[in-house]
Amino acid sequence: MEQFGLIEALRDAALANGWKHYYGLDNKNINSITDGDDAEGQLTLVYRFKSTPTWGGSKTADITYSGRIMLGRKFDPDGQPADLDESDQQKRDRRLKDLTVTFNNFLAAFVCENALELLTHSGYEYVVNAFDENIDFVAVNNISIKQE
Repeated sequence: MEQFGLIEALRDAALANGWKHYYGLDNKNINSITDGDDAEGQLTLVYRFKSTPTWGGSKTADITYSGRIMLGRKFDPDGQPADLDESDQQKRDRRLKDLTVTFNNFLAAFVCENALELLTHSGYEYVVNAFDENIDFVAVNNISIKQE
């Protein structure tokens, strides 16, 4: 991965998995992007990071990326859509538990494949009925990743 290349690497990893991907977390832009065309089982990776370089002499010694990353799904593989009327338990059983496992495995592989170091991880949080499309997400709100 090139220096300052985290966003491109996330985009490439999402595309390699057949996922939608979006850089940015503001509701207006997400709503314009989540246009209701998600297929059954379609996953969506949403992320926003800032980069903080550490200098060593006259060159960048390392870069710490900090931000938020989420993996979501509108429709289960069986076609069941995320719905406002579902209970928390139904959401967890239908899509959030599987999303958590998928997301955890993705992050572990992504960090390893790109020779990154995961510095901090706030844990997984469920963000349900997000945006106009009511997509359910598993999110890491405070994540820091180091690139040397």
